[in-house]
Amino acid sequence: VGNLEAVIHHFGKVDLAREENKKVHYLQMAKEQAAAEPQNPQAHFNLMAQAAVAQDWQQVITAGLAHLALQPRPPLMVLTTLALAYQETGQPAEAIPHLKRVLLQNPKHPLALTRLPISLAQTGRPAEAMKMLERAIRMFPSLPAPRRARAEIQLSLGALAEGQATLKEAVAACPTDPSLREKTIKLELNLGHDAQAALQAWAALKAIPHGGAGHWHALVAGFLLKSGESEKGLAVLAQGLSLYPAHPGLVGLQRASRAE
Repeated sequence: VGNLEAVIHHFGKVDLAREENKKVHYLQMAKEQAAAEPQNPQAHFNLMAQAAVAQDWQQVITAGLAHLALQPRPPLMVLTTLALAYQETGQPAEAIPHLKRVLLQNPKHPLALTRLPISLAQTGRPAEAMKMLERAIRMFPSLPAPRRARAEIQLSLGALAEGQATLKEAVAACPTDPSLREKTIKLELNLGHDAQAALQAWAALKAIPHGGAGHWHALVAGFLLKSGESEKGLAVLAQGLSLYPAHPGLVGLQRASRAE
């Protein structure tokens, strides 16, 4: 094995606990900068960005509005992030003008074309939302977000079969998107279809072997062990534990299998 003549600058990102602690530290630094420089739009932009990483959505709104007050022509990222924060805090109507403003500047902005229909559906305009999502899917057939949004709207309206069909189409178009796989698995679990959820998790692992943060492995291993396929179940369990040794579901399955 030879030496790689390269510097890996972001190797520290594999330390997940450290990454979580950094979110808090960087957010505090951004708050201090914004407080010290209240007339600096960049300081409020930095605070908005760090708050979004930490999922402090109310702080995102405060910082985003402060930036807008100082910068009449903001980067589109400010508008989309502010809109997302309004949606995450249960204020879908407040997101609409920001997303429409993005689309006025860039009618083919994929994120705005996906997020605006979500707000439209949540404010009583599902037909308009679906029409816009169909357009987004045609424009970006390999992008998972519009299909995922369409499925979410269909499911929220009680159109179970349509939502499931959309998710199936989305997975076929974007087989390595973990969020689509996770949504499909959770839907089956919510419906009480445990066996189908395990089969979906197994398909997800074949497409994304390290996906699911241990949850997919636990579902598959548990299903196989209960079905009497001990050898396959233990193999999946071992694979999951090698990747996520502290996952409680995997650890519990290991203890149960040893006790038998």
